[in-house]
Amino acid sequence: MELDRIKLIADGIYVEKATPVDRLFALATKLWPVRTRFPLVRIGSEHDGGYLIPDDLNGIVACFSPGVDINASFEKELHKREGIPSHLADYSVDGPPPGFIAESFSKKYLGALDDDIYITLDNWVSEKTQFTKSEDLLLQMDIEGGEYTTILRASDETLNKFRIIIIEIHDIEAWAQRNFFTIVEVFFQKLLLNFHVVHNHPNNCCGIVNIGGFLAPRVFELTLLRKDRASSDGFCNVFPHPLDKPNLIDIENLTLPANWFKKRSKIPDNDLDYFLNDVSGIIHVGANVGQERSLYDDLDLSVIWIEPIPDVYEKLKFNINNYKNQFAYNYLLTDLDDVEYDFKIANNGGESSSIFQMGSHKEIWPEIGFSSSSKMKSKTLLSFVNINKLNMEYYQGLILDTQGSELLVLRGSGDLLNNFKYIKIEVADFESYIGGPRPEEVESYLDQFGFKEARRETMVQKEGLGSYYNILYKK
Repeated sequence: MELDRIKLIADGIYVEKATPVDRLFALATKLWPVRTRFPLVRIGSEHDGGYLIPDDLNGIVACFSPGVDINASFEKELHKREGIPSHLADYSVDGPPPGFIAESFSKKYLGALDDDIYITLDNWVSEKTQFTKSEDLLLQMDIEGGEYTTILRASDETLNKFRIIIIEIHDIEAWAQRNFFTIVEVFFQKLLLNFHVVHNHPNNCCGIVNIGGFLAPRVFELTLLRKDRASSDGFCNVFPHPLDKPNLIDIENLTLPANWFKKRSKIPDNDLDYFLNDVSGIIHVGANVGQERSLYDDLDLSVIWIEPIPDVYEKLKFNINNYKNQFAYNYLLTDLDDVEYDFKIANNGGESSSIFQMGSHKEIWPEIGFSSSSKMKSKTLLSFVNINKLNMEYYQGLILDTQGSELLVLRGSGDLLNNFKYIKIEVADFESYIGGPRPEEVESYLDQFGFKEARRETMVQKEGLGSYYNILYKK
């Protein structure tokens, strides 16, 4: 065996055992994106040259963009939208792309030394900006494998001047080589010391590589946010991100392989709640005590629970106390702000409580009635989201179980409905509550926002009266 290896080396071929796969998996999980209070926005082209970054651009004074492309869609939009100028650097070209006026251009590659061809990140930044501690910079780096030596050579002081870093990672197949992967581990250790990964997007230019069962895109784009700007609100669990686009439109798109993030539980496709597989979070209006909390946790969902009855709300808070991505709010939602309602509280733990009087509800559940009432002031869902400064990027699903007032909640949502991908509603085709909507009324309202009925499940049915349904609408 050793003689064969020596012969291969003599022929210019070097063979060794690949990097242990557990080290590859360990690194990949560190690059699992987290959510923060800043939603991601797309800057630049719809395809190659466009990037997703946190919407935290106010106060950034300059962009440093090594690696000059044939266009500068990212830098152009950054300047047009936020007034942020860009410094460019690339030895392989003689200047900025046509039609773009850069703040400066350096005919140098970024790297680990300073000479006629290379410049370090430290020296480039110090030459081009009068940085103060009250200002931040942005780094957008696509330098075809030079990112490793550039970052390793950079000082922590220089790296921490950047609020946001977008960096394209190359040569993933070379991670199989143990010595190189040791360098890769240190490279990411240095970046992740003071930065969150907030986005990870495979570039579909070069396909997937399989290293001993570890699947990885050969090239991928990372967006990082400095940790002092925001804390982590948990891991992202929907891939690709809704704003992601393939870099090359004529090649099959790639999604981040599942071995890069925690495997979520999955609801069977024939279940009405299959849509929960396709969202990262939901707003559940009419929470009661959070009966679905364990299901939502298994699916690793971010959940906003909204419950109007104060003592039921307290039980809800207690029940979700150990679920870090679930949050309870005590609100009554309708289509109006600050209107007082006589809220009628049902004798079944509050589950059938409503702003409306019961109609034919008692014909199906004769044992259920109202035991008390309470004066409550309302808010619209739109106002609720604004008051609590919710990041709607996390919540693509809306669930309504408000005992007859579902259409009012929808009307009070305004254009916020455009943020949702799915809406699930409990509704009867008879007058269960006096003034409550029928399925056709809900359908007519949601149609103007592009929602169509995707699935319907009969909950209970009584001959001669009608049926109660759970109906799922999909945009």
